[in-house]
Amino acid sequence: LANWLFASNGFEDETSTAVAEIVLNGQMPFGFSAGDIGWAAGVQYREETFERDPNDFTDVTKNPCVNTLSTGNMNCQIQSGIFTFFGPAAPQDLTRDIKAVFGELNVPILESLSAQVAVRYEDYGGNVGATTNPKLSLRWQALDWLGFRGSVGSTFRGPAQTQLVNSPTTGLAFTPAAGGYKTYDVFGNSLLQPEEAITFNVGTIIKAGGFAATVDYWSYDFENALENESGTEMVAAFFGSTPGSPNQCGNPAFAQLQARFTFNGTCSIANLLRVRTNTINGPDQKISGIDLG
Repeated sequence: LANWLFASNGFEDETSTAVAEIVLNGQMPFGFSAGDIGWAAGVQYREETFERDPNDFTDVTKNPCVNTLSTGNMNCQIQSGIFTFFGPAAPQDLTRDIKAVFGELNVPILESLSAQVAVRYEDYGGNVGATTNPKLSLRWQALDWLGFRGSVGSTFRGPAQTQLVNSPTTGLAFTPAAGGYKTYDVFGNSLLQPEEAITFNVGTIIKAGGFAATVDYWSYDFENALENESGTEMVAAFFGSTPGSPNQCGNPAFAQLQARFTFNGTCSIANLLRVRTNTINGPDQKISGIDLG
């Protein structure tokens, strides 16, 4: 009887990355008084694959809801799987090709001053698209014991393949308004844009006798940051942050938020079964700090 009551839910994921890269480098026949200009250039090809194989009990395409087991009806209005609280999973077989071209120059301008210039072009294809990212860095050895360094450039991060498919991943999170754990389904979005950032840093290097120290200021300015909506914050905005708080059930101004919630009956925190959250391009973020060594 105990064995009959319990069933295993779960899935197996398999990922692979195949990389082919060609890099050439050398010295240019010209430069400055401090030396010739060094160069490097290359191309890269990456193939990324992702496969998810859920077992029959977890597979939403075979058992979309509890009623499937008793009635065989696959047309469930709410496809929460037969484990409900833990959620179902969908089979996935994803592949994408990423192509890149890059180059770099090492320029010794003076005996005490050098620069590096780099650029990278990367193409993810599809809705994600392509980007070109430059970078410039400088180092100045002002004195034997004192040097300065700095760099500025842009970076790019494409969304993961699983973030681009409209298939949920279920997670559990403690929800203060409910006084316990609730279920959150995170859905992907095929229209996600890449995350980009402008990076900047400037610093000082000190080496005198047995003493060495570094001080660096750095700053990352993100646009279209890739992130998941916070389900617990959505619940707190609708039901308040503590049990018994006033709720927004039936409030037209909160209708779109209420549509993200699944209830077992009427709208209430006690009847809340699960919350739909999405992977999004979030608001701009700026992070900065100082490193001391």
